[in-house]
Parts: sequence; structure tokens; C-alpha cells
Amino acid sequence: MTDDPPSESSALAPDPGEVAGRLGARVALAAFLALCCFFIVASTWQLARGVFLDGGAQGAPPVIDAHGACADHLRRLAATVETALTAASTAATDEEAIAAFRRVLAPVWATAPAAADTCAAEPEGTNTYAAVVRYRTAAEAFARHRATDLASVRHEVTRQLGP
Repeated sequence: MTDDPPSESSALAPDPGEVAGRLGARVALAAFLALCCFFIVASTWQLARGVFLDGGAQGAPPVIDAHGACADHLRRLAATVETALTAASTAATDEEAIAAFRRVLAPVWATAPAAADTCAAEPEGTNTYAAVVRYRTAAEAFARHRATDLASVRHEVTRQLGP
């Protein structure tokens, strides 16, 4: 056995296992970056196509027959919600606002079960009916909050101007 010092060429030569490990890490990193790039490009394309090429939701056709009985019922219910919001806007308290809102809704919304039955027969009719019901619920909450928010301002105006 000789204790010869390692030659310069053998000291600088990389370990084959280390080279393979580095190469594997580079390949894995390149594959990961390629996957990320593909995801970003695909997502951007879908968004751009939906906004610019498909016309977005504006170009979507109505999902129920616009001239059918379901649409007529739902238009009547939605119009009554608008009228009820106007009636509730003059209330001084949230209790008065809700009472006025429900008083205006009561006659027309008594036909809501019939509208639900009519709309159940149409494709997407149940979903459209549910949207009108959600609209009513949101409008009722809005009427309550609006009356509360406006009460202090209304009181100030009345105090400044007199009865």
C-alpha cells in the first residue's frame, strides 16, 4: 500500500453519484416549472376566453322561457319586491320598515307557491324561482338596515326643518 497523494485530476473529478443527483434535481425542477407554466397559461386562456371571446354572462341566453307562465310569475314577484322597498324606505324604524315591506308583498307573494309549482316544470325554473326568493330575502334585510341607517339622518333633518 502506498500512501501516494491523490492526483489533481482525481481530486477534481466529481463523484458519479453526486452528478446523477444534481441531474435528477435539475430534471425534477424543470418538470415542476413546466407544469406551473402550463397551469398559468391554461388558466389565463380560460379567463381571457370567458371575458373577451364568449361575451361573459351578458351573452348568455335566458335559462327559462321569457314569455312563459313561470317568467310572468317571477317578474310579478320581483316587481313587488321593488315596490315594497320603496314603501319601506319612508319608515322611521326598522320595525315599521319591515311591516311596510311585508304589507306590500303579502297580496302578490301569496301566489308564490303557485309560481314555484309552475316554475318546477321548466328547465332551470326552480333555480330561477330560488333566485327571486333570495332577492326578496336580501331586499328585506336591506330595508331593515336602510331604515336604521336613515333614522338618525331623518331625525336630524326633521329637527332642523321642523315638522
